Amino acid sequence: MGGFIGVAYKSFAKGRRGLPQALKGERLAMTDEDKRLKIALLTANTLQDRKRSSWGGTVDHIALTLGKHCGDVYFIDPIPSKGRLVGKIAHKLTRIVLKKNYLYNHTFSLARKYAKVVAPQLAGRSFDVIIAPSGGTEIAFLETDIPIVLIEDANFALLHNYYAEYSNLIKRSAYEVDTLERMAIQRASLVLHPSERAVQATNKRYGANTRKVRAVPFGANFEEVPSLEMVMAKKKSDRCQLLFLGVDWERKGGEIAFQTLLKLEEMGIQAHLIICGCTPPARHSHERMTVIPFLNKSDPSQRVQFIV
Repeated sequence: MGGFIGVAYKSFAKGRRGLPQALKGERLAMTDEDKRLKIALLTANTLQDRKRSSWGGTVDHIALTLGKHCGDVYFIDPIPSKGRLVGKIAHKLTRIVLKKNYLYNHTFSLARKYAKVVAPQLAGRSFDVIIAPSGGTEIAFLETDIPIVLIEDANFALLHNYYAEYSNLIKRSAYEVDTLERMAIQRASLVLHPSERAVQATNKRYGANTRKVRAVPFGANFEEVPSLEMVMAKKKSDRCQLLFLGVDWERKGGEIAFQTLLKLEEMGIQAHLIICGCTPPARHSHERMTVIPFLNKSDPSQRVQFIV
């Protein structure tokens, strides 16, 4: 996360306050209190969501890194549950009646609710900056003078008709998601993507100010990086060890990993595939395949298993 945090901090350097409870006990690398920022971390994910969602570990590690190196972090959680419930119902009806998708998490109605819930939490607290990971819908209608840093791994232009949930959309849904993306990019003071491809897509599709759209790779979601001694102590295996790591088998290319195992076997190369993060379809089974459905890095024993 260092690259993202460095770019954001250089843009907004002032402010001070105490650490939130979630970050208590963390050693702060930054000691100049006069330069510490007061940061609002805006995310629609609850703590439980963040433990399992694809952005889960990323959001919490962004918060920890900000707390260590930039300032004092306060989670702003916009959770209009009624808005989501209505959206889920609309999505199901759309699937049943029209056989199409409706992105209920990215609608004008929900975005307005987010803005209504968030505004009072920001009022009178003199935040220096708002960090919004995957927060385009959350900030699209947000009226504030506080600078916003929008962090997105991709955008609608790249996801549309690529990911399954972003494909076969009804026209209204595609229009709303695309419009919310444009509004969020315009509202943000800084837009950070992990790749140049995403930057180029944002600039081309949404006509963003190129000076505020930056490519900065994500860091590792580890509080403690395995030591060099631990890595070097590992003995080379007599077979090719393959690792598939992801929570979505189809979207993350699980089929490619499985076919690689079969191809190596055809070539007479001993191989073993470890699948971690999901359970593949029943048709993908092999005697030289190990499935670990999910590991929670917050659990010490599971974190050790993940590292080893």
